[in-house]
Amino acid sequence: MKKSKYNAYISDEDQKFIKHLKNIGKEVEAIKKIRDITGLDLKEAKKYFDSI
Repeated sequence: MKKSKYNAYISDEDQKFIKHLKNIGKEVEAIKKIRDITGLDLKEAKKYFDSI
């Protein structure tokens, strides 16, 4: 598990899946996944998404 600078833990497997969603243009789905895993609000989840 990796800890992001947003104090959220995301497993390596989930990070790979989120990166995959980003690479295929599924931004909304990726941000939803980040929010589900971390409990971040929309703004912070988007910042995290943009940082990967």
